[in-house]
Amino acid sequence: MLVFEHDFEVSALVVWRVIGTPDRVDWVPGVESCDLDGNVRTLDLPGAGTIQERIVTLDSEAYRLVYQCISSPMPLEHHEASMQLMVIAPNRCQLRWQAEIRPTAFEPFLQDSMQGALQQLLEVVAKEAASIAAAAPKVGDLEGLVKGEAFLSINDLRAGYGKMEILHDFSLRIGQGRSLCLIGPNGAGKSTVMRVLLGMLEA
Repeated sequence: MLVFEHDFEVSALVVWRVIGTPDRVDWVPGVESCDLDGNVRTLDLPGAGTIQERIVTLDSEAYRLVYQCISSPMPLEHHEASMQLMVIAPNRCQLRWQAEIRPTAFEPFLQDSMQGALQQLLEVVAKEAASIAAAAPKVGDLEGLVKGEAFLSINDLRAGYGKMEILHDFSLRIGQGRSLCLIGPNGAGKSTVMRVLLGMLEA
């Protein structure tokens, strides 16, 4: 079995936006497009030709992807891989990518392919994180959404638990008579915001 692990200094959500989109292949060297039909994706892999992979598991809550090669010009008996993201901190996660292939004579080829893809994934994730940061609303944008004086204003809030910082430069504006709904995945910081507002947690 081949196993690769790498720690990313970004949120697991950022990495998942890349690897958790089955027909996204900009992180796979030499692959220009991917056709997704149901749970089967077809792509041209350099050195291997046209292959088909079945998406066995795509779990966005657990950040887990499992796929199997079901068609390949190479005489494979079996090929299954899994990509698992583990949250270490709000802006840090670990990717564990493992794969089995038979006959084992194809392991060197698969190892080279995975190493190349991981290297390109680092670049794509960095660009993804920069794009998300650039699209985040600025304080001026928030103020533009509030008519008159804000009932509640938060500027550049940083808060967390012990050495783990959950909120980083969080800003918020709520207008008089307006309601607010905080939406986000587990670990995004919704409860932390409320704890700070209620005085249950120091910022």
